[in-house]
Amino acid sequence: MNFRKLFLNFSYLSFTILWAYAAISKLGEFQMFKYQMADAPFVSPLADVLVYLVPGIELIVAGMFAIEKTQKLALYLSFVLITIFTIYVGAMVTFSSKAPCTCGGIISSFTWNQHLIFNAAFLVLSIFAIVVQRKQNQGGQSSIHTKVAY
Repeated sequence: MNFRKLFLNFSYLSFTILWAYAAISKLGEFQMFKYQMADAPFVSPLADVLVYLVPGIELIVAGMFAIEKTQKLALYLSFVLITIFTIYVGAMVTFSSKAPCTCGGIISSFTWNQHLIFNAAFLVLSIFAIVVQRKQNQGGQSSIHTKVAY
């Protein structure tokens, strides 16, 4: 197994664990999650929808990593999700650091600054994984074109 494939598998597994854990934690403490969403700055007007939408999307994206044909899309969706969550956490750090974290599980025990660093690490991981995936796909395509050309 080459480095690119190993790195991609690590990235897929990392995001699968992240999204599945986050969703299961939210659903496991659903009433608390619902209360925190209703009390969260910036998103409280959408809380009634987001309490179902966020863990649902997280579970779907986590499941997509298990299917080879949907792994690329799952990686892009992970980039979008972690970007949105990082912007939200950045806003919390800047404007409202005393609001409750709606993440669930051990992540909810992070300070907002720790949470920002955690999210930033996953954001960087998603960017590197997308770059590696593109390079791997380009390498695969060029070898296919070479075979077709002969």
